[in-house]
Amino acid sequence: MHQHTSDIREAPVKDIMTKRVFTVHKDTSIQDLLMLFEKHDVSDFPVVDDEGKFLGDVHERDLLMLAVEPRYLDEHRLIGIFGTRLNESFFAESVKDLMKEHDVTVKPDTPTEEAVLEMWKAGLRCIPVVDDGKLVGIISEADVIDKVVTRLKHVKPKD
Repeated sequence: MHQHTSDIREAPVKDIMTKRVFTVHKDTSIQDLLMLFEKHDVSDFPVVDDEGKFLGDVHERDLLMLAVEPRYLDEHRLIGIFGTRLNESFFAESVKDLMKEHDVTVKPDTPTEEAVLEMWKAGLRCIPVVDDGKLVGIISEADVIDKVVTRLKHVKPKD
């Protein structure tokens, strides 16, 4: 099956990326973030600062950290689960409390295979595509999977 997807692996991310990117500011409230997830029907937002600089991202799965109410956790459980540092996300009020900070980006001409490897290495579901410091798109696992699945649906099985 790998031979059928070689062109996808070699394709520059600009051919696969999502070009219409919605961002959130690091100070966006959790309530506003929830509305934005619903409004834009996306699972991830790049997070930017006041100058529009990419800081990281917030994925809808990051909202899981809000599923545990602090009053149900005693100090022993917190230390056992989180080590000696209390995770601030349990008291999140804005995106900066939930987001995953990183500076992993790719350029538009980066081969898709390289972008996927970067996602895996960094534990990310998507990576911003940046050209001359400007966010021009996002390449996500879903973008790549869609291309692979579409391609493999058209492969005739060997008899």
